[in-house]
Parts: sequence; structure tokens; C-alpha cells
Amino acid sequence: MTKRRGATAGQWVRKHCENMRGHLLARRRVTEQEMAEVWPRKSAPTVEWIRCYGSLRAWVFDDAQGVSLKGAAEEEMLAALREEPVRTRLLDGTLVTVYPKGLDTLLWFRARGWFCEWLAARLEALREAATAGTLERSEIREPVATMERVEHELAFHLAAIAAVATYEGPGGGPYASPEAEVPEQWTEMNPLDLYRIHAAFSQVNAARLDALARIVRPQRSGAEGQQMSWNVFLGSLAMRLNEDPVRLARDRSLVALLATVRLAREAEPDTEIKA
Repeated sequence: MTKRRGATAGQWVRKHCENMRGHLLARRRVTEQEMAEVWPRKSAPTVEWIRCYGSLRAWVFDDAQGVSLKGAAEEEMLAALREEPVRTRLLDGTLVTVYPKGLDTLLWFRARGWFCEWLAARLEALREAATAGTLERSEIREPVATMERVEHELAFHLAAIAAVATYEGPGGGPYASPEAEVPEQWTEMNPLDLYRIHAAFSQVNAARLDALARIVRPQRSGAEGQQMSWNVFLGSLAMRLNEDPVRLARDRSLVALLATVRLAREAEPDTEIKA
């Protein structure tokens, strides 16, 4: 038996971009300049055409007022494909932009978050030791001195988290380095502003991931209900898109990759089997 396969995911997405481009320009829903800003060069890799697809489909979504699409899940997918950031206003009125992050940077956030949890628990223990009243005066000095160091360390890591969350693009930038010097803008930030940045980060990453996970939940073939590792997931997606998996993990947000899987499923051609 032989299998006849249709267009690849890359060819499929380019074809649909061309169709949507013609539709939008013909109906004058966008200008030539707006189209030129999102239209990739002919030799662009598939991931750039996927971003273009997200922008064009969002315009079509607006034009159709969502009649033929799938509501909130569709909107989340389009926002993820475009890797849209979220803007949040700080207490002084400043607007900061929080970006969806790639797998490599999200793993950095997880490790840094665990360390902050440990520092916070250590700080609480030191405070209890200093205020319990069971220590001699000379013994109190050490917990107090250590407490100051822990407070400084915790403030630094929280500032680094805010700096990385607001660094443009899916990466962490210079602030993810252990030797990074975080600007005073972040080290002296009001805790309420840190909370607002955290809330925006959760919206642009965790909330979108949660929505997309209900659409696409990668599973290991032959092992019902068992999820594959992210490394296997990235490797499989990289093969489908003819991309480097390291670059996908570093240069694309995880929400965009999950949305790409949804898109790739739409692009998967029907398989015709003949004897």
C-alpha cells in the first residue's frame, strides 16, 4: 500500500496567508502598509509565516465578528501565535510590557521561584528566632545580620524576575545571568508593582497555556494518558517545521509553540491509502 500526502505544514500556512491577504486587501480591511508590516519575506522560515498567519487570521476574526470561529479558545490561539504581550500600569502611572516567554526562560522562572520560596521561608525562620525571646542578647545579632542579607538577596531575585518578565521577546536577556546587575528601577520597586507584573505574567503565560492545553495536550504514542516530555514535544514539532529545537525553545514563546501545534493539526493533510 502507498500513502499520498498533501502539502507540508509550511506550504499549508503560506497558502492560507495568501488567501487571507487577498481577502483582506480586497475588502479594504487593512492597508497595504499594515500588510507589509506583518508579511514575511519569501525565504522566511515557517515560524515567521505562522506569526503572519496569526495576525491575518485575527483581522479575519474581527471582520467576521467571530461568527465562524471558536470564541475564547480561538482568540487565545491567535494571541499566542502573534506572541502578544500584555501591558500593565504601575502605581506611578508607568506602563510596562510583560512578554510571553520561551521554554528555556520559563524553566529559569521556575528555578528562581523555588529559590525565592526557600529564601522567604528562611527569612521567616530568622524573624521568629530574633523575636522569640529565648535567645541571649549576644545570640540575637547573628539572626538579625543574616536576616538583612537574606532580605537583600530576596529583593534582588524578585527584581530580576520583574526585569526578565518585562524584557522584550521570549528570552530572559542579560538579567537572567547569575552575574547580572539589575537596574534600580526594579530593585527599588514597590511590592504592589511586583504583584502587578506577576499578575500580567500569569495572564500572558500561565492563563494562555491553560487555555491552549485544553486544545492541545501532547501525549506519548502508545501510552494512553501519559504526557510526553517537553523535550520530545519540541523535537517532534521541530521535525514538522524543519526547525532547530534549541532555537524553538529559546526564540519562541511556549504558548506560541502550543498554538502552532493546533495550527499544524489544521494543516495535517488527509491520508489516502491505496492498495
